[in-house]
Amino acid sequence: MTQYGTQNYGFEKDNYAQIDEAKSGQQMESSSPPPYNTVVKQENPQAPMSTLRILKNIGVVSFGFLCLFTSFQSLSNLQSSLNREDGLGVGGLAVLYGALVISCMFVPPVFIARVGCKWTVVFSMMCYILYMVANFYAVWGTIVPSAIILGLGAAPLWSAKCTYLTETGVWYARLTGKTEDDVINRFFGFFFMLFQTGQIWGNLLSSMIFQKEDSNITDADLLTCGAKFCPSADVNNSNLDKPDMDKIYTLCGIYVGFAVLAVLVVIALLDPITLEREEGQQRQFSFHLVLETFRHLVNSRYQVMLVVLTMYSGIEQAFIAGDYTQLLLSILVYRSRSSFGIHILIMWYCFMCLLPYGVWVMQSYKHK
Repeated sequence: MTQYGTQNYGFEKDNYAQIDEAKSGQQMESSSPPPYNTVVKQENPQAPMSTLRILKNIGVVSFGFLCLFTSFQSLSNLQSSLNREDGLGVGGLAVLYGALVISCMFVPPVFIARVGCKWTVVFSMMCYILYMVANFYAVWGTIVPSAIILGLGAAPLWSAKCTYLTETGVWYARLTGKTEDDVINRFFGFFFMLFQTGQIWGNLLSSMIFQKEDSNITDADLLTCGAKFCPSADVNNSNLDKPDMDKIYTLCGIYVGFAVLAVLVVIALLDPITLEREEGQQRQFSFHLVLETFRHLVNSRYQVMLVVLTMYSGIEQAFIAGDYTQLLLSILVYRSRSSFGIHILIMWYCFMCLLPYGVWVMQSYKHK
């Protein structure tokens, strides 16, 4: 009996040791991060808001940006035509994006941590309104200061928007049992699909307000427009004359109205959120983080490739805003039969609206 009991004890001891090792292995596995794009099912999934409220907030953010950038992007397209004297319009855009570059490195983290995503969006949208109001009296003394303020406010706006969509996407995935990547891609795809339509509505507004039927087109005008147009040439082209101030005031007033509507919608309907990873923390500005960001920019070949693509996108947008729209939209102001120019822009932005949805569909198939 003693011998049997001793052997049985040893067997149980070994068995318990194996069980402890298995539990230890499970704990180590549970403490490690899940594989990429793996659905993490929780027994009691929790999120600060329901799925319906999450979808409502995604719609509010998207609609707010649609109203704001229906105004801003369309007004930017007209800068090379409306404020053509001494390069005021294009110069103001250059100042704007220069301030935006500086703002991207220093402002968004601290600003979002201080006031939250919702009020960051609200205050940044007000910077856009200030720039639009400056176009009622477009001189260097109004355009440049408002462009600097807008540039400083634009970076927090986009950072707050991305943070809001990403955070709520994580919550939605947690509540529905879907992958975080799939949900976030879907949210961003919906946002940019709605966002890109702003170019359509804004350009339609400008074409209807500035269109003029009783234009007298001369042969000399035809020699300096269309494919023969040269932005750097100093020619006396009546097609590029500034429109009547009444029409400019009407257009700017409509654009400011859309921007104010965006602010009111966000204030009234967007729910504030608290980032889970920063609860109880107070973020401070860090020069070390800035240095590490630049170091990553230099050392990561993937980041360098992304920078090249971003620079190409910036050059493309500068060409569209500075040269291409000056060619098409300024001609459209005084030549109703040349309205094909605005139609080309609208067709292009229709494609841009469908592209985010197509990317999301491809991502969905990839994850299945």
